Amino acid sequence: MAGTAEQLAVELARLLDPVTERLAAGQLVDLFAELGLPLPGPVAGAPGVAAAAGTAGTALAALPPAVTALVDAIADDDSAAIAAALGDLLPLIVDAVDAVRALAGAVQSAYAAGGAVSAPLAAILADLPQRLVDWTAASYLLDRRPALGRALALFGLVDNVAVPADGDRPAYLRRGLRLDRLGVLLDDPAAALSQVYGWGGSTLDAALLFARLRDWLTAVGVPAVVLAGSGGRPELAAFLFRLHAVAGLPPGTPTPLELTLDVFDLGGLDIPLPIGDTWAVCLRGQGSLDLGAALRVEPPATLRPQAPAPGVAGELTVSAERLPTGPGPMVLFGEADGTRLTATAVRAAVGAAFAADGGGVSARLVVDAEVAAGRLVIAFGGADGFLSSVLPATLEVDFDLGLHWDPVAGLTLRGGAGLVLAVPLTVRLGPLRLDRLDLALRPGAAGITLEVRLTGGIDLGPFAASVTGIGVGADLAVRDGNLGPVDLTFRFLPPTGLGMVVDAGPVTGGGFIGFDEPAGRYSGVLALKLGVVGVEAVGLLDTRLPGGGSGYALLILLRATFPPIQLGFGFALSSVGGLLALNRQTDVDALRARMASGTVGRILAPEDPVRNAPVLLADLAAVFPPTPGVIVVGPTLQLSWAELVRFDIGVFIELPGPRRIVILGSARAGIENPSGGRPYLQIRLDILGVVDFAQQLVAFDAVLVDSHLLEILELTGGAAFRLSYGAEPYVVLTVGGFHPAYNPAPLVFPAGLTRIAMTRGEPDDLLYFRFEGYFAVTTNTLQFGAAVEVVVNLGPFNIRGFLGFDALIRFQPFHFDFAIRASVRVRWRGRTLAGLDLTGSLSGPGPVVFHGRVTLEILFFEITFAETITLGSTTPPAVTPVASAVAELAGELADPANLRSTGAADTAVVVEPARTAALPVVSPLGQAVWTQERAPLDLLLQRFEGAPLTRPETVTATGPQVTGTEVDWFAPGGFADLTDADALNRRAFERLAAGVRLGGEGVDAGPATVLTVTVKQIRLPAPPVLLVAAALPRWLLAAAAGRTGRPERDPVTPAVGVRDETWAVHGAGGAVTTGLSQAQAHQLATVGGAGAAVAATDPVPTMSF
Repeated sequence: MAGTAEQLAVELARLLDPVTERLAAGQLVDLFAELGLPLPGPVAGAPGVAAAAGTAGTALAALPPAVTALVDAIADDDSAAIAAALGDLLPLIVDAVDAVRALAGAVQSAYAAGGAVSAPLAAILADLPQRLVDWTAASYLLDRRPALGRALALFGLVDNVAVPADGDRPAYLRRGLRLDRLGVLLDDPAAALSQVYGWGGSTLDAALLFARLRDWLTAVGVPAVVLAGSGGRPELAAFLFRLHAVAGLPPGTPTPLELTLDVFDLGGLDIPLPIGDTWAVCLRGQGSLDLGAALRVEPPATLRPQAPAPGVAGELTVSAERLPTGPGPMVLFGEADGTRLTATAVRAAVGAAFAADGGGVSARLVVDAEVAAGRLVIAFGGADGFLSSVLPATLEVDFDLGLHWDPVAGLTLRGGAGLVLAVPLTVRLGPLRLDRLDLALRPGAAGITLEVRLTGGIDLGPFAASVTGIGVGADLAVRDGNLGPVDLTFRFLPPTGLGMVVDAGPVTGGGFIGFDEPAGRYSGVLALKLGVVGVEAVGLLDTRLPGGGSGYALLILLRATFPPIQLGFGFALSSVGGLLALNRQTDVDALRARMASGTVGRILAPEDPVRNAPVLLADLAAVFPPTPGVIVVGPTLQLSWAELVRFDIGVFIELPGPRRIVILGSARAGIENPSGGRPYLQIRLDILGVVDFAQQLVAFDAVLVDSHLLEILELTGGAAFRLSYGAEPYVVLTVGGFHPAYNPAPLVFPAGLTRIAMTRGEPDDLLYFRFEGYFAVTTNTLQFGAAVEVVVNLGPFNIRGFLGFDALIRFQPFHFDFAIRASVRVRWRGRTLAGLDLTGSLSGPGPVVFHGRVTLEILFFEITFAETITLGSTTPPAVTPVASAVAELAGELADPANLRSTGAADTAVVVEPARTAALPVVSPLGQAVWTQERAPLDLLLQRFEGAPLTRPETVTATGPQVTGTEVDWFAPGGFADLTDADALNRRAFERLAAGVRLGGEGVDAGPATVLTVTVKQIRLPAPPVLLVAAALPRWLLAAAAGRTGRPERDPVTPAVGVRDETWAVHGAGGAVTTGLSQAQAHQLATVGGAGAAVAATDPVPTMSF
């Protein structure tokens, strides 16, 4: 695999391309003229110069073939070829550089042989070899790597300056490297800009600054041009801004720049900048940034808006982040499997934070860069036998490095780096053994910290114990202390882990306890076998709660296994256990995300918990995060049937409440292979069920994990079920996912909800086979589909066949839509020799329409046929339309079953149903309610009980005694003609008007009736007095009053109420219809063509408690 060394070698060789091209074209005189040195005939024709030019040309001509060989080896990822090509290229680079320097030396000697030269030429000849090498490097960067070269030129590290003629020295373009300025640039960028452009003084070279800034912007793809401004002064015009130097200032005043913006308000700005493929660069504005049209850039780095809007406060940043080339850390230097420098992220930003100051509004320019999670790995793969026995395989240094510059503090570094060295040991002292020595050197808060830790153990017959990380730490601080100017202190380092193993006849097993000091977490695992009974325990104890709160979070998982106990019908019980979690909750989303990796099975029945402890503990910590005040408790058990199927089940309840019940299950079935290979059948189905009382939701998810058939077929896929019985009820069932046109959001499904699939091999294998399918049911649709793909690879030939379909069936009104896809292709080395594609759709009824398209591809030609076939009449199926929904619902008014009473009960009256009538009896304080379930009121109806209406109708119920609307749950899709998209994505149920309330609240005066009441009095003995009421605590008296129904306080007006969401329809002419249900708003917007349906605004007023 190619590393940084190979890439650097290629670039070093290419740095000599400008000289190589000149000499290959016989342009020796032109080459030195570009350095400002003319070559007269006697010099150019001198034997030494001619010989040196020939030698240099030969040495340089050998570079391109060697570079090509290395580049090809890198592309082929041939390690042996890369090493051989690199070994050939490096000596050639050295020879070529020496030959170039020798050519410049020969020119120096020829000039010296000709006599005295002028001072301008002597200045060039003095360091001609270095000038020639610098010129070729600068020319390569500026011409072949313009984004990098122009950036280096902008900061003065590369010269690209026009030099006028001086005597016998002609005018030329001076190009060269100025690495002498690098130290100043890193220490004080403002001082470096002052050296190059006179920034911070009164003689700013704005023309040079703008020219270099224009060249760099153009190189990175941002349009820019230098124009002649007022008074002939240069002005830079670029994308979104203009820049010019401020004139007319008093003598000696540092010259600022004035920045004119095309966009005044930069708040919310988020523009990606096209700066190549390696970096992601973005210009962002946050806060209130209405800066006005002009900003003044004052030395050294202050931005001052000239006419800002009131209340300016925000940040404007240009951020850049290195894009990763693949998974894992980025290799910044070295080889991926050798000595290397890596990091997870490399970021840089240039920003300005605007705020008010004494002179108005200003901002200081700030530069920040970061290397996150850096690591230097030194590999000792080539060490000899002795060193290999002492040194570790690698020496690793982890660090986080940051760089910050601002005009006040200058350049500062942050972050830390540490040296971590692990030395394996094989030392035995009787029963004691030492296994590893860990050394860590890190920067501390006040100095340097050295930690020395030992890992070892003791063997005592059937018992073995181990200790990890016990040792001593030393802190060296730079302050007056016990060693004069420094202070050295020592401290004991407690062990980070304790382990034990026992093998004493019937008792076998082991466990460990670990401590993570930075996280404040104790963890432990125990697995013992007591004869035929196994005991397993896992524990987690967090001593630091989220947000830094005090307290703890405990989790204990217990499990006991034993020989199966027969329960009947082939079922047997083989394990029981339980889980207790204090100050922890169940993170269902994290559990869903981890289902495909087997987390459910590991929690219920961990296999070899000691060996797999890191994964098991990570699962438990993620699934049961610390949450103060919540308790999770529940049992687990394991059942088996006929020794073929095993069920692991756990039911966990969240308290107080219960708030939620979580059901975990893992079903496994298998048929072993007598030959000892992979089982003939291995199926594992992990299940997650949730009954969420707060959300009024029942959810089940299932995922196939590590399943296969006949040793070669992998089984994957998932299923899900959702039932909501709350404010928005719905039911969704899917096995293998949904139709491609269906978006289940905002419902959450696990990552394992993929097509139910049976797969053989990989697409690059000799034979690849995959069959997949899905099935889903929603409120008004049935969805299913399947696909099969076969790939055959025969050397350079590749044959691929595919066949699949998707089906969508709508129930009301009935409609079906089938999509068919089929293809077969024959390729040779990735190029298609022949192919056949078929796509088709079948929809109906009324009529049944088939549309097909066939494409035949042969080499570079394509032949396409397309046809639409219509079967049957265009007349829809004979369905007797309903003439009027009003007439159908009129009969509901006379049905006594549709009437009921509601309202407050009269404590002085007992209401008894009438014995001779079916009508309800209404309390004098109550109301009569009329409702029906056939169709919603106040909704534009297109269908009624599955049949179309002759015309759309809206049914309303009115009357002099109607005082309100009664609502019920309806499925709007059953009363409207929905498109496929609407059928898939509209709400399944909605609370719509079903009837009305009759009569107002309160007492309705009527005729008086005299009624004789007979009263019979019964006396009960007085209850014994156990305590005097005054002696009871107030909270107990209040609780007793609540239990007996006595009010504690008078009713209060609620501050917050909950009501159904309303919608509005915005018409094309500006008219707005409000107070509608969602279904009615969509109906009016779609059928009535009234405009667009949007949710009504719901402002929250000021609340008082």
